Amino acid sequence: MRHLFALMLALLLALGILSSCAGTGVPNEGTGSQAPDSGSSAEEPVTQEPETEPPEPHPEESPVLLSTKDSQLSLSIRGGQLFVDGLTFLSSGRNAAGGTVPVSLPDSYKLPSEEEVEITTSNDPAGKEPDGDPIPFVWEYRGCERIRDNGSEGYAFSFSDAGTGSTYVISAIGDPELAGPFEFSAVFTSGLDRKICFVPGNYLSLDVRGESVPVVWSFKEEHCVAEGWEIFNHKKGAKGTGIYQTAMESGAAVRAFHTSNANSDKDYIPILYVQYAENDFGVYTALEWIHGAVEAASPEGQGEAVLSCELCGETGFTGKWLFATELSKDVPFSFPAVYLGVYEGDVDDGSNTFKDWFLHKKAPARILENENEPLIQEDMQIGLDAANYGIEAIKWDNGWWNPPDVRYILSEPNEGYMGVLRAFGAETIAEFTALAKERGLSLTLYTLFKDSKLEAEGVPTSVGPDGHPTWFADGSADFGNPDCVEFYKTYLLRFYRENGIQTMRTDGEPICYGSGWKNRHYVLGRDVGYWCAVGFYEIIDYLYENLPDFRYECCSNAGSMKDYATLSRSVILNCDDSADYMSLRMTFYDSSYCIHPAQLQLPMNSMTYYEGSQYYTGTADLLAGFRTQLMCGVMLSNWQGTSEIDRQLWETWLPVYKEKIRPLIREGNLYHILPRPDSVHWDGIQYIDPDSERENIGIVMLWKPSDEEGSTKTVLLRGLDPDATYELVFEDRPEQNRTATGAELMESGLPVTIEEPSGSEWIWIRRG
Repeated sequence: MRHLFALMLALLLALGILSSCAGTGVPNEGTGSQAPDSGSSAEEPVTQEPETEPPEPHPEESPVLLSTKDSQLSLSIRGGQLFVDGLTFLSSGRNAAGGTVPVSLPDSYKLPSEEEVEITTSNDPAGKEPDGDPIPFVWEYRGCERIRDNGSEGYAFSFSDAGTGSTYVISAIGDPELAGPFEFSAVFTSGLDRKICFVPGNYLSLDVRGESVPVVWSFKEEHCVAEGWEIFNHKKGAKGTGIYQTAMESGAAVRAFHTSNANSDKDYIPILYVQYAENDFGVYTALEWIHGAVEAASPEGQGEAVLSCELCGETGFTGKWLFATELSKDVPFSFPAVYLGVYEGDVDDGSNTFKDWFLHKKAPARILENENEPLIQEDMQIGLDAANYGIEAIKWDNGWWNPPDVRYILSEPNEGYMGVLRAFGAETIAEFTALAKERGLSLTLYTLFKDSKLEAEGVPTSVGPDGHPTWFADGSADFGNPDCVEFYKTYLLRFYRENGIQTMRTDGEPICYGSGWKNRHYVLGRDVGYWCAVGFYEIIDYLYENLPDFRYECCSNAGSMKDYATLSRSVILNCDDSADYMSLRMTFYDSSYCIHPAQLQLPMNSMTYYEGSQYYTGTADLLAGFRTQLMCGVMLSNWQGTSEIDRQLWETWLPVYKEKIRPLIREGNLYHILPRPDSVHWDGIQYIDPDSERENIGIVMLWKPSDEEGSTKTVLLRGLDPDATYELVFEDRPEQNRTATGAELMESGLPVTIEEPSGSEWIWIRRG
């Protein structure tokens, strides 16, 4: 998988393949003889001139450089410490790096007692983190090596601690073929003969600077309901605005932390944009993990922002929740990747660069390999008949429509599910899946990693002679236990293979963050979330590697896993759990700054835009509500059963989505051309793919929720060629069609009139 670079680096270290610059130097990859081709004989080998081996890098003498398609990173060693001296735009040569804050190295460790206890409970102190004062590491720089991975190139910097014999290797890589960020990752290996309690603290730090006080943008996760919105059952989102902009005056700090706690309304998407001036330039940093934080602070408040990241416990705050874990000698500990990039323009510009890079470099390859991604999905309400309306995937939910017993994926379905199968002439899940494939449907099956508590062989259970109580924490699988992980690998692969199921969808909290057992983590330790994440991702990676055409979808309390480790494995991720069209439009607006719209899904109850329905909460006509579903990944549902209105909307608009909108979602840039939706003022977004050869190279999606701002709104478009001419084609109001130059549309704007008290409009952008 493309996201496992840190693990690969750990393996290289363990095998002794990666050595320090002070040692043997860079292996020669281009010399020697080629294997003969089909027209050559073994007696006449084809030879080539040996490549000139580049000189060894010596960052303590002069900086080493690496590049992406739009930027360059300069790294040096000064006083035995690693510095980012340059974060430079290739187009202008402007340097955004401050170069005064060294990249942090692991902080300290504690020494536990010599007792070895394999399994303990929360009542046994032997399984808990040891007390005592931390012992600081004293790091010495050892050398630097060139490295390559999946098209990226960079350097690995080695450090050692004489007191423990421990090593730390931090790598930085960039892909010169893609515009986007650099990746930092690291591996720590203890050298002590006894176990240590490892307390790393920050593992990336650097400073960036500009000529103005920057504004840091951060984004709430909003997995349940949009901040500031109340849905049909009077459940309110947390107070707030979803997006936060903080001026980096002296002493200011912004912390975006993320956990797997589905009940938390305090989590942020783990990314920050540091914007200098309104449309000048910016820097972004993000963490590729589910339990951790990125932070920007400004001690001076004079254009400086110090960026850092760390692993953390459940709450995401510093102090007692700062990460700590137990490590043995010579067992590598991998730190998740951190992204660091620059952009010219505003946050939308930076966001588009980052998201495009992520989709091509990190996200599951199936998204780009299958032009039908994101698939149009529907709940299991009309079963296989969904294919009649152009729906591409049906979702067997977590027991909402039938008895929930099979949410544990046991060997046989219950009678409720059997009734659904038999309605279509199937007797087994495998037969039903085969029928779905015949109709061109992909079957998505919810999987919950729960304790079945059944006394049965071969199922996940804590009871009976075959039970494993240490595999479960409060009823959820504890993936800190390697045996539990191995069981689920085999169990799920067999189940999915035997039943022909292509797509797994998780719900609840598949990555637990609290456990009373000592496994790879401490009892109730600050490291539970880390090791459970490691185990969970091992399972998902295993299924991708061993199950052809496997797809993973993430619901997981609808949006409580908006992190980049999960997104690097998930073809689609729920935006929020409200089912309300306005809440989902709001959370999509916020999250789409951070997550590619091809990976975001809006699971919507159509009754929320049926005026007069018990679920109706907004002021929108039927079409305006339905169009919200077509902003990104589509998830169709109606809690009162599929209606004739639903079917008519599908027949009319799903073909338009497939032919015209979905290609723009996958391949275009997204601009937030109006303020965040609030059910009062006009709101809207724009997709534009200037390189497209299709007739429609863009679309403006507009909503007018009320008459508060009047009938006409002038909208400034983005991402156009100022010298080109464009044709604007209105879907509903063709009398407003017009032709204009890119300069006119971006500077003076496009006037749009909706006379009705509320409504919507789609405007296609074509070359003039």
